[in-house]
Amino acid sequence: MTSAITQDQPPRPPERTTPDNEAQESGVRAEEYLYRDESRLQAGSQLTSRTMARRLPALVRRSLQMAWRVDRLATIGLIVCQTGTGILAALGYTRIAIAKIQNGELYSEMGWPA
Repeated sequence: MTSAITQDQPPRPPERTTPDNEAQESGVRAEEYLYRDESRLQAGSQLTSRTMARRLPALVRRSLQMAWRVDRLATIGLIVCQTGTGILAALGYTRIAIAKIQNGELYSEMGWPA
């Protein structure tokens, strides 16, 4: 199959490939051959919780910008629904905690004297 724009041929699989349901001599299928370098392992070992936490605000910002460009009304609706869900969940957990405190169940579950 050729590209209509560039007329380039798609890349060919490595020599001596077998179907997915058959094992190769080395135990590696043709699809996995493309990912045998060590760069992805190095990137994964350098990824820490702090690094992910630093990147998260930028990723959220980019996601919101893309969603805003695609469909503003749906983005506003999603934000409103998610905010409402969070508020209702917080109110529900607060009511459960108040009920358990009034019945003395919360202190006994935590091992505290009532």
